[in-house]
Amino acid sequence: MSDGIEVGADAYEAWASGYDLRTGQPKGTLKENGVRFYVKVTNVPKDRSIAAEAWDDVSAALDAAMDRAGAEMGR
Repeated sequence: MSDGIEVGADAYEAWASGYDLRTGQPKGTLKENGVRFYVKVTNVPKDRSIAAEAWDDVSAALDAAMDRAGAEMGR
């Protein structure tokens, strides 16, 4: 990290879970059973967008995948 803290797997997990890496204390209120860390790509490479324009089945599959991604992020 830019402030000189070495970030290995454990430190990254702690940071992503909302802990201050210097003190080990929570940076806020942590939700019980909350999502600890979530990354979901919600855009697609240009070639898939072009394929979706050319083929209806690709378009439908891409739309469904984007809908699922949005629903998962809303949890």
